[in-house]
Amino acid sequence: MPTWWIYPVAIAFIASVLITDIVRTIAKRYQIVDRPNEERKRHLGAIPQLGGIAIFLAFSIPTIVVLSSTGYFTSGDIDLVHLLGFLVGGLILVAGGVLDDKFDLPAKITVLFPIAAALTAALVGIGPSKITNPMGGVFEIGAWISFVFTFVWLLGMIYTTKLLDGLDGLATGVTSIGTLMIAFLALSVAYFQPYLALLSLIAFAALLGFLLCNLHPAQIFLGEGGSTYVGYLLGGLAIIGGSKVATALLVV
Repeated sequence: MPTWWIYPVAIAFIASVLITDIVRTIAKRYQIVDRPNEERKRHLGAIPQLGGIAIFLAFSIPTIVVLSSTGYFTSGDIDLVHLLGFLVGGLILVAGGVLDDKFDLPAKITVLFPIAAALTAALVGIGPSKITNPMGGVFEIGAWISFVFTFVWLLGMIYTTKLLDGLDGLATGVTSIGTLMIAFLALSVAYFQPYLALLSLIAFAALLGFLLCNLHPAQIFLGEGGSTYVGYLLGGLAIIGGSKVATALLVV
């Protein structure tokens, strides 16, 4: 593992911690908070939301820095279009989540943002081109099958973490473990995809920095954008450099 990896990973962690604090202040100021006004909400007092902004920016900033200064991320199975499309899809989710947290949008509107994000990622072609055969070898799959699989897979992961986001630190903790496992797998001799490993470690650091304030008692919540983005992030990393679907499923 190259020693320079520590810089983008450290940037992701530090940015996550700092931006989380800034976002928390902004959410309080503009009253974008979650109030315990329902039976299932057991937290005490109004808790700021918008945590997804911190994770998205903490992942995107070092990723864009590495992408613009080196050709490291595009040296393997992914290219510039894949990565930019993946980032744009995440931006769509987070932006939609912010609007929902602020204005409490109806479900028929909020569902459009996950669909748009999954479609964006699928359209740029980040899906797998082959699936491993448990009996040996691989199955080659066509572009349309890959497109449909990617769209359904990302939507499934988005709504899985959205539903998981019911306890302090749960969704963030699960996805951080998932990104770390994908990083280890990408560094293994069997796969050896260092570019994917670095992306996953950047994601892990971004999640970990936010998790420090999201553990019980949480000082900030993921919000709608965050609860969907972390699933999108894990799901995207699982397929962007080859299918790691089984790993992501086992973690979740």
